[in-house]
Amino acid sequence: MEYRNAQRTYKVLDKINLSICEGEYISIVGKSGSGKTTLLNVMGGLLSPSSGKLYLNQHEIRTMKERNKFKREYVSFIFQFFNLLPTLNVEENICIQHYLSGKKYSMRKLNGLISYLGLEGCRNKLPGVLSGGEQQRVAVARSVFSESKFIFADEPTHSLDQESAERVMALLDKINRTYGRALVIVTHDLDVAQGADVRLKICNGNIVSASI
Repeated sequence: MEYRNAQRTYKVLDKINLSICEGEYISIVGKSGSGKTTLLNVMGGLLSPSSGKLYLNQHEIRTMKERNKFKREYVSFIFQFFNLLPTLNVEENICIQHYLSGKKYSMRKLNGLISYLGLEGCRNKLPGVLSGGEQQRVAVARSVFSESKFIFADEPTHSLDQESAERVMALLDKINRTYGRALVIVTHDLDVAQGADVRLKICNGNIVSASI
């Protein structure tokens, strides 16, 4: 993938071939600016590569319509800066994917998730009055509650205290191990990275090491 301006071309990602299987747990580490978030966004269909191809179940995703369907039906994101809808309260933000798809959901599961993440007192509040840590937990809850097959998480613990971070990672680990949902995490936290089945290191847009 390349970024171009009037003076030069910047190669953000280069010669990367990566497959993600259902139930796999992958962590990606690297310095700021190394291409971690860009790689995550390309894999999740948020960015179109300037070259290369994206496949789902051996089917190439070519058109914007196919890309939107892929994101809607298979992918959920935990964004580094939350991306909560400002006019919806906490409960509505968590349930947004169900609202958009018209799917029914279990109030018992919703209540359990909100309780586990310590959001009981926030469920009717708008994102603008929440702390950064509370918004982070809402973003995690939204992704987990969506029941998508692939969760892409960009620094999911960066706004959390140690106790909250441990609870979030325990939840994501359970979702991965118990329900077989693929988990791809970009992180600067080496303790978080070590919990993955596959650990990738990226530098200057290239995967320079992989460990299992």
